[in-house]
Amino acid sequence: MQLIEKQKDFGFQIYLERELSKESKKYLFLRDIGYDKETGLIVEDINCDCTFLIEIHTLQGSLFAFEVDKQKNITQKPCLAKTARQVVEPKERIFGVYQKRVRIKTYSQLHIPYTTYPENHFKVIEFDLEGKVTIFEIAIISDAGILYLTFQKVHEYQIYKDEQECLVCYPDLIKWESLHHLVCDFYRDKSHKLPRHNPNLIQKNNLLEFSITNELIEKIKRIEERLGDIKIAVGVWFNFANRFGMVATSQGMARVYFDQILRFDKFPKHIGKNEKFIYQESISISDDKNTQFIREVRKLSGPIVAKQK
Repeated sequence: MQLIEKQKDFGFQIYLERELSKESKKYLFLRDIGYDKETGLIVEDINCDCTFLIEIHTLQGSLFAFEVDKQKNITQKPCLAKTARQVVEPKERIFGVYQKRVRIKTYSQLHIPYTTYPENHFKVIEFDLEGKVTIFEIAIISDAGILYLTFQKVHEYQIYKDEQECLVCYPDLIKWESLHHLVCDFYRDKSHKLPRHNPNLIQKNNLLEFSITNELIEKIKRIEERLGDIKIAVGVWFNFANRFGMVATSQGMARVYFDQILRFDKFPKHIGKNEKFIYQESISISDDKNTQFIREVRKLSGPIVAKQK
């Protein structure tokens, strides 16, 4: 088991190991996994089906791992015995050990490796004693047949208590029922440290976020007026495991898939927050009941880098 990332600021370490079938072990000698910490690139020659074992060691007692299926149902991952793996730095206290096996598949004729969602990732949730909930995501993805290990913070919530000592979540978790139950179960016995619910402040934050979004859209409109026929998209967020993200355009918010992104500076293909791209096409997807998006942009290229004066 090889230490890949030491996310000490977030309270856990990431280990990675490649596993082979009995048949494959006859022909392939396993060595340390080549890994680029800056890009997440896994330097491995994958020409057969195999599995990567991701293991995390939590350095805080408020971190837990779980998986989510396509219906957003949550399954908590069991915590393994702390002695299951030899700890590289024995002086550090390990609170929990969690594992996830990600199968690397290959197209039968081309031998191009790929992974599938949601089997390609799992999540780590942190419960702050003052009600801050943070969710991280660890995934193995394929971009043009090249494998990457990705790590990102995907959600943040704040838990409050109201005058009746009931729990209130911001942003609202009603649409993610299983996560709502998980969060409430954790904080029900620790609510004395939660901040008081202030509906006026939350309403103010909602209006501020809405104002910032509208301001960004109006800014894009002004830029496009100066540029003529060039269409601009600005990155808002991107999910590596699911391989799609959201951009702001002059027509409003729109989704974009990784295979519609052309960039030469960083891999795997993605859009960073506030990065500017040029896109060729925007289509309506209002008839798609599986998404809240009403538009999708295609053929993005960039990011656009402002010239220094």
